[in-house]
Amino acid sequence: MFDFDNIKKFFKYDWHNMIDTTVPKGNKTKISEESYKDIQNGAIVKIIAACVSLAATVGISMSIASLASSWLGINLFGINADVDISFSIFSFATLPIAILLYNVLMREKEQNSYPHFVVGIVLLIQSLYTLFSFITWIASFFISPLFGFLGILGLIIDLFGNIHVIVGCVDFCQANRSAYEAANNPVKEEEPAISTKPIKTDEVSLHTDSEPKKRGRKKSVKFCTNCGMQLPENAKFCGNCGTKI
Repeated sequence: MFDFDNIKKFFKYDWHNMIDTTVPKGNKTKISEESYKDIQNGAIVKIIAACVSLAATVGISMSIASLASSWLGINLFGINADVDISFSIFSFATLPIAILLYNVLMREKEQNSYPHFVVGIVLLIQSLYTLFSFITWIASFFISPLFGFLGILGLIIDLFGNIHVIVGCVDFCQANRSAYEAANNPVKEEEPAISTKPIKTDEVSLHTDSEPKKRGRKKSVKFCTNCGMQLPENAKFCGNCGTKI
């Protein structure tokens, strides 16, 4: 249930450009299995943290009331204790239960990422509040070490749950945003660049052949030495007077 890779992933996000990559555009897509499991596990972890924190809160409250009764003689255990505990259970576990139910109901449906975007922001703010709450629970050690330890443990578990849910929400928001941009801004194929560099004439061959064409040999003409008759090139005798050439 605890995936420590999500903690590394959480701190590796580009938080400076998070708005540009996660803000919903209204399109609907199905949530991935990985994002679904991150949100589901995170919500379950937060419910566990709520139970631990509730036990610590009730315990430390009763410890304070007991000290006040013994030191000051004031009875702080009123008839509204059951109502206060019921309200505490409701306030601690409402958000993670709502996240868990919504995640299960919308698992196989196409959905926009607005709820996940809002949940991510809410849990980021809650995580900052949780960090400041450590001071209160550290101080509670002086009242009850046991319940002080439970309070700090509950905060740590809750932070783990927050990180899991936030990672799942951010991944789904980014996937949803990418699907929107892919559908509305199709990638154009790049045309080959045409060079405008002038071509030098000395770089262009003006001949199609690698060697100049060979000129044909001029045929030699023979004449008879006796009668002057023009003879063929390979003639050995004059056809007119019979003189040997």
